[in-house]
Amino acid sequence: MKKIYKKQVLVNDFMKNHIKTKNLPINEAIESLKKISKITSRNFLESIDVAIKLNIDTKKETSLKGSFLLPHSQQKKVKICVFAELEKQKDIQAHLVGGEELIEKIKNNGIDFDICIATPLMMKKITTNKNITSILGQKGLMPNIKLGTITDNIPKIVNNINNGMLFYKSDKAGYIHLKVGKVSQSSNEIIENINSLLEHIKANKTNQKLNFISHIHVSTTMGKGFKITN
Repeated sequence: MKKIYKKQVLVNDFMKNHIKTKNLPINEAIESLKKISKITSRNFLESIDVAIKLNIDTKKETSLKGSFLLPHSQQKKVKICVFAELEKQKDIQAHLVGGEELIEKIKNNGIDFDICIATPLMMKKITTNKNITSILGQKGLMPNIKLGTITDNIPKIVNNINNGMLFYKSDKAGYIHLKVGKVSQSSNEIIENINSLLEHIKANKTNQKLNFISHIHVSTTMGKGFKITN
């Protein structure tokens, strides 16, 4: 307990001596998060997280969904489930690959994967089975054309996911929450990840408001957070 208290004192001292406001330019915010993470020296590698507030009417507008490939990814390997016709299953590097038989397998054995992909033809078979749509839907794993997880180009989407593709969806409050890096990465890499993500979101905005992105917060997994001013 004393060790935790000492770290908190060091963090408070850093904030008092170096941080005058919680509204910072992106480069200062990322550098500060990395320094605070070093002070706390947790027993795991912290992520850099963003919370992006969109200027949308959540009662009238649909949520913003999409997928995005980070320029600099350190994403852990994810388990992918692929529904595809037999001729499209060859050489697919995924945790679970199959056709209609996967429906019964998942119904009987449950879900042990992180992402589900389907070809358009297999998606029709999935949507006609209420049991599997309920199972996948409850876990937020239903393939979705806006996310790019309904596609005939299975090798491309699997390769992108294995290389760090992110999937996002704005929540009921109009926020998008994502991990955009690790504290071990360079500040330039993290900043490039964030800026690239913001440009992607702006290009896919659901309305024509100039300030579609209202504000952005960055934080570490268990640490301080800052509002970005630029």
